[in-house]
Amino acid sequence: MEGLPSDLPTSVTDETPWYRHPDISKTMRDSSDNFCTASSGSLFPIISYFHYPYDAGASVRCYSNGKLEYIDALKCYQPEITGVSANSVTMKKIKMDACLEMKYKKVADGDTAKELMMQWPDGQERFVVSDLLPNTEYEFTVWDRNKASKTYRIVTKPN
Repeated sequence: MEGLPSDLPTSVTDETPWYRHPDISKTMRDSSDNFCTASSGSLFPIISYFHYPYDAGASVRCYSNGKLEYIDALKCYQPEITGVSANSVTMKKIKMDACLEMKYKKVADGDTAKELMMQWPDGQERFVVSDLLPNTEYEFTVWDRNKASKTYRIVTKPN
């Protein structure tokens, strides 16, 4: 099993979050069989800590048959950021029946930034926003038909 965040050497203080505590690694390893059994049925929520730079800290993720169904159970339409290059950002739709719209803009342009609107095509799992500038911070806002939204700040990689 790969290293867990709690395997990293940390000094435990009163401010240490529960998911970084050294005892968590052992508990998670001891519970892996229970997780696999429980997640083989219908949706199974689990509070987890992953290094995912677009959502800080712990989140409630839902699994079904061992497969990630939702990154955030409270925002099930939320796509996963799967790639960032110098000129593009790639997103993956987790919930395929979600009707998503998106807008993005350059953060450095502030209030005068031109917002570009896009519709995520139905049935398309991945969406690539291209023709971006290298080493530039963009703000992406994705929302579903109920107007629930999620905003990401993403810096493209340098050339």
